[in-house]
This record gives sequence, structure tokens and C-alpha cells, in this order.
Amino acid sequence: TIKKIESKKILELINKESLIKNNVGHSSSKVYEVKLKNGKDAILKIQYLSTRNSLKDEYKRIKWLQDKCNVPKIYHYEQKNNVKYLLMEKKNGVSAHKTENFAYKIGKQLREIHNLDIQNCSFKQNTVNKLMKNALDNIDIIYPQVHETYSDMTKEDVIRFIKKYKPKDKVLVHGDYSLPNILIDEVGNIGLIDLGDVSISTKYFDLFYLKKSLIRNKKIDKLDDFLKGYGMTTIDDNYMKWMEIIDRALF
Repeated sequence: TIKKIESKKILELINKESLIKNNVGHSSSKVYEVKLKNGKDAILKIQYLSTRNSLKDEYKRIKWLQDKCNVPKIYHYEQKNNVKYLLMEKKNGVSAHKTENFAYKIGKQLREIHNLDIQNCSFKQNTVNKLMKNALDNIDIIYPQVHETYSDMTKEDVIRFIKKYKPKDKVLVHGDYSLPNILIDEVGNIGLIDLGDVSISTKYFDLFYLKKSLIRNKKIDKLDDFLKGYGMTTIDDNYMKWMEIIDRALF
């Protein structure tokens, strides 16, 4: 059951009786589907505790992206008595992989995201240097897991690899570019959701998580179509291995 909503503005905008809990995903916020008083469908996120993925961070990122790509329109954000509220448009569509010929389309769309101008972007929590530092700082924790996959690598080999194959590119990444976060509607428009991890990073950050999502959803046979849409013929194995090692330190 929902705790009391203390935001007067939110209560002015929504039909409270229409609230339905949404249990999809792994958000640190409580997520509800709701109807606005004008009849439009919306999403209300409420965060009671401060965590690494702050609702305020997500709000800032969506706001920055509003006129740059197809992200939810924001209706209201507020923090009241340490509780954060984010009310936004509910994007139409279904998870990308539930549509026909999705792979080429989302590859093309990801390329457009990676081509956005980042000159005035302040979201830098996942820069390549920060990712590398985090992995090296936690090498004693992650090495046993890395060794399970790459049994011929000593800890020193892993450290050398992390330093040698640090990606050089710098783009805006979604941060969790997985199939359920990419919605395609009935006319083929692609919308993005769950934008709390948007950051400047390497393109391999998004490519790595997209490939993982293709595997998880039994769609890995669509990787070549995705790469064609993105404008690549192959993915650099060393950079993907670098991300695989880095990923183990993102706990």
C-alpha cells in the first residue's frame, strides 16, 4: 500500500484512486502507474530512502534529455520531508524485442544517442577513468570471479589488461541499454525509460549491456542486425572483455 502522498502538486495532478503498483524492474523507488486528472497515463516514482540511484539524479537526466531524444515528459518533481516524487509521462510501446525487426532500429537509435553533443553535459558518474579506478580499487574482490572465466590470467595480468585496454572514446550513454528499457510503439517510435544511469562514458558501456540483454532474452542471433544499425561490422573483443571485468566491480 502507498504511504501518504505529501506533495500537494502531485495530488492536484493525479487521480489517486487510479494508482497501480508496478513491480517490473529493479528500481530503488516505488513505481506506480497512474492517470492524470486530464485522463493521460503517467508514471509516479516515489523514493523514501536515499540510495546510490537517486530519483533526483534521474529527474536531472530526463530533464536534460527532454528535447534531445524520445524520453518521458516530466510533469512534476519535488522533494518533501526527505521523500522524492517524480511524475512523468508513461511512454507507449512494448519492450523492443517483442516487435519485428527491432535490432536494426535500436542499433540506429543508440548511434544517435552516442552522437549527441556532450559539451554541456555534467553527468560523469561512469566515466572511463572512474570505471577503471573502481575496478582497480576492488581488484581483490573481483579477481576470483574474473579468474573463473579467464583461468589463465593472474591478478597482475588483469590489472595490466584493465590499464592497457581502457577505451579512448567519450560519448553519452544510457547506462542500462537493455531491451525492457527500450520501448517501441505501434508506429515504430522508440522511447527510452529508466534513465537514472545516463552518463558520459565509452560506447562499449551500452554495447556490453545490450549484448547481455540480447543473450538474456534469447535474441543474440539479432546482434549482427543491431551492429548494422549502429554502423559497426564487429565489436572489439578486448573492449568488451574490459567492460566485462569492469562490470564485476559495479556492485
